[in-house]
Amino acid sequence: MDMNYWNKYYGEYTPADQPSSFAQFCADRFDDSTGRIFDIGCGDGRDTLFFATRSILATGIEQSKVAIEKNEKRKLELGLSANFIVSDFSTCDYDSLSEGFYSLYSRFTLHAINYEEESRFFDHINRLNSIKYIFIEARSIRDSLYGKGDNVGLHEYVTSHYRRFIDPVALKKMLEINFNVIYFEEAQGFAKIESEDPCLIRVIAKRK
Repeated sequence: MDMNYWNKYYGEYTPADQPSSFAQFCADRFDDSTGRIFDIGCGDGRDTLFFATRSILATGIEQSKVAIEKNEKRKLELGLSANFIVSDFSTCDYDSLSEGFYSLYSRFTLHAINYEEESRFFDHINRLNSIKYIFIEARSIRDSLYGKGDNVGLHEYVTSHYRRFIDPVALKKMLEINFNVIYFEEAQGFAKIESEDPCLIRVIAKRK
């Protein structure tokens, strides 16, 4: 992951006032069995902070120190109790950060990491028995941005930054090793903003 790019990006970025549509979709499905939510690759922290407004225990995990510093400042301004931690979500020791079970929330993070990092992430979480659910949203190989920029590998392209588009069949197969997939959709209309309507994969999976 290109930390120079993301530190510069978040240093100049103004967070949106509203949570993502995926955060709202997931929050309506959280219950007492979900546990603490780790918002992995939380970016500007807007979804982490939204979960906190819904009285959901939430921790944002992000490698960009610039993003975390801004998130901490915004948290204090809003008077919310969310936590933010600088860490690589693919190797983070989630067990040590939560008392009891927990769930992972991943929005637009899988397509920001390469295959080696993805493999490391899944190998890691497959060994963590306290995970209950994983909630995923990512750009599909059928997304309109697919093919734009320099091709650097299978479904991998670089424009201003690296982006890897997710094959839904491969993702589902990988999840089903240790999770029961209880919701899986690939479609447009999930996150339409003005003229942009990306083709996304949405997943809810429960640990076996």
